[in-house]
Formats: sequence, C-alpha cells, structure tokens
Amino acid sequence: MPKQMDPSQKKMLIHLTKQDAKNKIEIKSLEKRFTTFTKFNKKNIEILHKKIDKLEKKLGMEKPKRKTNIPQKYVDDVNEFLRMKRKK
Repeated sequence: MPKQMDPSQKKMLIHLTKQDAKNKIEIKSLEKRFTTFTKFNKKNIEILHKKIDKLEKKLGMEKPKRKTNIPQKYVDDVNEFLRMKRKK
C-alpha cells in the first residue's frame, strides 16, 4: 500500500508541477516569438538563447547536440590524415 503524503508535501508537489508547466509554457512562447520575428539583431538572439538556456536548466531539460551537415567522406579523410600524422 502506497504511503500517504502529508498536506505540506502535497502542496509543494502541486506548486512545483505548476511552476514546471509555467516554465515550459514560457519556453514555448519564447521559441514562438523567436520564430515569428525574422529581423532580430544579434544581441536580441543571444538574450533569447540565454533565457531559453536558463529555463531549460531550471527544468533539467537536456539540450540536443547540434548536428552538422559535414559529409562523412570529409570526416573520414580528416580522421585518416590525423591518424597518419600521429604515426609519424
């Protein structure tokens, strides 16, 4: 049988879930604002990224690694070159 939570714990859990939801909504609105305005100067974009990063950190969300569009052939060539250099 699961142990019952005392009222203060339950209140805190509800508060944290509400806060979590608020933060997620704020991230969504920031992202929406970011995509709707196309003429952002560099400073505004940096501020927006910082806000999103701070909120994601607060939520404990992991940032996906940015993918690069470098063809695998070039990556292999560079790795081969580095391997040869290390052997010398």
